[in-house]
Amino acid sequence: MHVAPLLSPQRTVQLTVRLNYIHWLEDLLDLVAPQVKDNAATVKGIDIGTGASCIYALLGAKMNKWQFVATEVADESVKSAKANVERNGLSASIDVRQVKPTTFLQAALTPSDGKFDFCMCNPPFFETIADVRCCLRRCVALPPRAR
Repeated sequence: MHVAPLLSPQRTVQLTVRLNYIHWLEDLLDLVAPQVKDNAATVKGIDIGTGASCIYALLGAKMNKWQFVATEVADESVKSAKANVERNGLSASIDVRQVKPTTFLQAALTPSDGKFDFCMCNPPFFETIADVRCCLRRCVALPPRAR
């Protein structure tokens, strides 16, 4: 899988954590719609706030042949997500759509989209690099807790 980083080359995407999210969705779909396994290519999901990497849609489309509408607010993230989708040859499976923060999904979805099998969202969402750095400092500063 080819994913261009938006922030810094030093930060690597925790692919296994992202992959576990996709496996969790597989399990949920298997519970509520077992027939989906036999026809995975018809599964359609919405990824709210897909981010610059578009990693969840890329994983779901590549591994399971799922279809995605991936929404994103930030201009740079939309450009990067679209580039990652094209770089992986998944433009037929993933439609990256820019949305305004005030419209949520209303402007992103159309009646021609049909029904969706799942909707996913993986916050946190950051508006600036400074917000990311602030969050990272807080996360690093916290000691591990065991119970």
